Amino acid sequence: MSGALNRALVIGAALGVSSQMASLFPEPKPAKQQTQADLERLAAAEQRRARRRQRLINLTEPVMDHPRPEYETLFWPEMDAYYEAESRQEAAAMREVRRLVRPKVYRDILEYIKDCDRTTEFSIVNEPGAERDKQDERGYAFKFAYVNQYCNGGYTGDSYAGCVLIPLNAGKFLKFHYSM
Repeated sequence: MSGALNRALVIGAALGVSSQMASLFPEPKPAKQQTQADLERLAAAEQRRARRRQRLINLTEPVMDHPRPEYETLFWPEMDAYYEAESRQEAAAMREVRRLVRPKVYRDILEYIKDCDRTTEFSIVNEPGAERDKQDERGYAFKFAYVNQYCNGGYTGDSYAGCVLIPLNAGKFLKFHYSM
């Protein structure tokens, strides 16, 4: 504040303002000395703000979709067991498919499965799908598949799900569910 007063006096002197007029400006108050208690209070407040910022964005912890991540961790073992059983079932079905079909057909089946996006519940069955579900698949070596699409677009129009049966040799079919 005294720097501002000095500048005002210098400017006033340049403009011809007397020092008597300068006395009209109020004297600046001396800065209050902060006590140790004030400094501790300010430091504690800053630490609280820092902890709050860290809770908002903590780069050291993984991002969780759920606001209470401990709820998610309760179900991870069950989900791991489910996915492991699902992958064992898929591997067993694909071993049987590989045994039953020619290599080109097997490669096309793998490509078809990849095109179906998310697939689950693989099995080998003996009964074909309904004749109305028969779908021409000219780009693949197996020529046709039975596709029973039970979700046709959903309410948003962009989600599809169903069951696929691909014919194999010996009257067997590879059955799996898909969703996109």
